[in-house]
Amino acid sequence: MVSPAQISIQAPQTAIWVARRPNMTCQKGASCGISFRIATSASLSPLLKSKIQKALSAVPVQPGEILGREDLNNLIRKYPAVERQHFKLWLASTTVLERVLHSGVYNRTSAEMNTIQKMIPKFVANQSTAQAEQILERSGALIITGEPGVGKSTLARMLLWLHAEQGWEISVIDDLKEAFEIAHEGTKRVVFFDDFLGQVRLSNDLVREVDQRFPPFLQRVRGDKNLRFILTSRDYILHQAQAQSARLSVPGVSASELTLNVGSYTRQIRARIVFNHLYFSDIAPDERRSLLEDDFFITIIDHRNFNPRLIDLLTSAEYISIAGNPIRTVVQSVLDNPQELWERPYRNHISDEGRCLMLALFFNEAAPSIDALRDAFERMSRAAGYIMARADIPGLFRAALKELEGSVLSIRERNVRFANPGIRDFLEQAAVQDQSLQPAVDAAADPGCRLIPL
Repeated sequence: MVSPAQISIQAPQTAIWVARRPNMTCQKGASCGISFRIATSASLSPLLKSKIQKALSAVPVQPGEILGREDLNNLIRKYPAVERQHFKLWLASTTVLERVLHSGVYNRTSAEMNTIQKMIPKFVANQSTAQAEQILERSGALIITGEPGVGKSTLARMLLWLHAEQGWEISVIDDLKEAFEIAHEGTKRVVFFDDFLGQVRLSNDLVREVDQRFPPFLQRVRGDKNLRFILTSRDYILHQAQAQSARLSVPGVSASELTLNVGSYTRQIRARIVFNHLYFSDIAPDERRSLLEDDFFITIIDHRNFNPRLIDLLTSAEYISIAGNPIRTVVQSVLDNPQELWERPYRNHISDEGRCLMLALFFNEAAPSIDALRDAFERMSRAAGYIMARADIPGLFRAALKELEGSVLSIRERNVRFANPGIRDFLEQAAVQDQSLQPAVDAAADPGCRLIPL
């Protein structure tokens, strides 16, 4: 006899759920009258249900109490409130995926939409999700703020997906000027600008642009129920911008009804974040077991430096492969000192050519083309004093690109960017410590180089 009230069985392609429903009383010597419900994510024909019933002849279950995929979908349609309450039921459903992926709603690149799709299984909804939706519904605009790595961009992307499923067109911009160009009357559109005040620090030029364009567009959003605006910014950068700009410090921009600060996670939410990342991680099985043995995962959940970005990287096979130590050692070391997240790989495991490529990207524009980055790599190599024959540089560049792609660099439509914003944070400090500024200035003296000031 099954002892728990309900059990769940998961196979690679199928989930089976069995529930036991006991009657009020059970007379001595009589049948206890316990009934069962069996549900599976697999499709079941009447013949298959009959076979399941016969196979479970000792279990009091009727064909109508055996539910397959079609039966579950019918129940979800019959009770839409359940589906809405547990939005991940439909967030990753095949119907929604098809509708979103083929509607052309994401105008940057298909790679961005694929990124969001891959994030869905690991995403854990908390109070911030509902709060963000309420602010958007009420104000039409939302600024998501918080410390680095707390999940600002993740929340914003989930909001994009939610809106896309509801028929909104999505526009991802990296310049406020574009916001005016793509906002057409009569079209339900969500405009998204990630790190709209910059990734690392605030520049005077950016303040002037935001000061000029942001308030007018915000006013337009508030006057159009079919237009919504989602932005993210590190909290300290937003505070700096408001201190420098009179137009950004007005109540309509800095008021709490427009800004949502995220990053506060209950212990239960932390546990679900760790569980989801471990369950869907691509690390080796023995590495996963290592994190679970002796309840080590509880150490992760309760650590003072818990951060969703750290959890995401520490459960990534690509990062662990360059970390150079057993996974448990890496996790404990990084949690105790988050600076080591990139310090050890950068100093000890990434090649000279790889470090030179990272610096070339750091001192270049945000997402240069591969060709532009190759030229910057050559200039940086010479300025830094690396001994390379000119004929060897193309091969060394390709090797460095291959070494770093995935773990450190991300390539989309032949444009290169850092795979994680935390890398740029680390390099800002490393460049100063290693006195890399002068080589960068020397490299910038070459024609065509675009040096991004610190």
